[in-house]
Amino acid sequence: MDMPRKSAIRFALLAVGLLAAAWLSPYAAQTPAPSQSNDGDPCATIGDIQLPPRLADLCPTLDRIRTGRYDPHPRDGDTFYNRERLLPIKPEGYYREYVHPTPGIDGPGMRRVVRGCGGDLYFSADHYRSFVPIH
Repeated sequence: MDMPRKSAIRFALLAVGLLAAAWLSPYAAQTPAPSQSNDGDPCATIGDIQLPPRLADLCPTLDRIRTGRYDPHPRDGDTFYNRERLLPIKPEGYYREYVHPTPGIDGPGMRRVVRGCGGDLYFSADHYRSFVPIH
């Protein structure tokens, strides 16, 4: 292989790598570093999120999302497309959906947490028919 062709291939590989890093960096930047908590309460590791008492059971799911762990459901962590247009309109890929356990249901149930790349969080108890912002 001649030298100009090798250089062109190396340049193309470098360009693809840089584009991939640039594309993934907004997602990586939104993953907060784990915080330290001495009391063992998962809510203490979520940061500035204030949960009303009726949403307090979201703490383990929010902690799972923050630490990058996934529910066994195959769509956990997948892109949420906001087809219902109930959340602020953002570019495709901005939102991710996560399964939140539904009491008494074996399997994923209807409850979901949706997270935006900007850290915005929403809870749906009725499989995307309505959302409650999580602050």
